[in-house]
Amino acid sequence: MVEIPWDILLGAAGGAAIPIFFVVIFADKIIDHVFDKYRKQLEFSADIDIHLRDIRISVYTELWKKTELLPKWPRSPNVTYEKLTEFSNGLMDWYFQGGGMYLSEDTRDSYNDLQETISITVQGRSGNITDDNYDRIRSKCSVLRTEITNDILSRRPAPIKVSKQGKKDNKKRPSSY
Repeated sequence: MVEIPWDILLGAAGGAAIPIFFVVIFADKIIDHVFDKYRKQLEFSADIDIHLRDIRISVYTELWKKTELLPKWPRSPNVTYEKLTEFSNGLMDWYFQGGGMYLSEDTRDSYNDLQETISITVQGRSGNITDDNYDRIRSKCSVLRTEITNDILSRRPAPIKVSKQGKKDNKKRPSSY
């Protein structure tokens, strides 16, 4: 290790070297403290994000199941305006019984859009819903489910796919599956 000739350096720098030396040492300690505090905040935020994601998976599973009223394949032939009203009421119960507090902004917007569309669609109507109304509300349910998967990150591809032989599979996956 190279020995630093402090006496020569301090002598050459003059009287200003001593205060500069202490400022450098003090600044180094402050920087270490700030980075340590920032690291702890990041760890805390990550813990909250993981906990929130776990709760969302639980409450969003209930919400996901409620949207089964209007499947794309095969279409449900017996959806009535009365069933849509029941569906809307079930969504409202889910929301106020605790699920709503876990919605992200985008998912909440999709939920509100679905509820608004149902409200407008069922107004003064009874019997089986029309194909257009079925498609409109089914589409709103689909958007809501997409936002749910975005919140819980469930549609991300696996970081590394391992083949049955235990080798990494580097094949490019299609963008949608």
